[in-house]
Amino acid sequence: MSYPPKEIIWNFLSVVAGVMTSIGVFYFLFLATALLPQALNSTAFLMILLGFAAFAGGFSTAAMATRQKFILAMITSFVLVIVFINFFDATFNYRNSPDEILQVIIIFLLSDIGGIAGTLPSRKTSKNHEDSSPGSASV
Repeated sequence: MSYPPKEIIWNFLSVVAGVMTSIGVFYFLFLATALLPQALNSTAFLMILLGFAAFAGGFSTAAMATRQKFILAMITSFVLVIVFINFFDATFNYRNSPDEILQVIIIFLLSDIGGIAGTLPSRKTSKNHEDSSPGSASV
């Protein structure tokens, strides 16, 4: 089973678009939190934002991909974790480790759930149109 180059490029671009969508959603929501009271700006709220962004990234990757949609959503989740570690300077030391590990798990799970949700709209059900054609008469 060989892939045409067009599909390879399209699947690569779907992963890039998923990562960019996730970063864009997180950045937009992170900027929107400046309007919220200081009490809502906490680690739990950051985890919620990461969850929404990861879900959007996995969904957009799976919706754009041509084949192996869930695997591409998993690749997106790995890239998002790498971006998370670099962006937030995650050190995983003894003090911050539980929160950072939980944030990584949230990114993995919700990106994969978004990938599953992204595959659902593309599934087509085949209907038998022979009975409903205008020329057919049932006896």
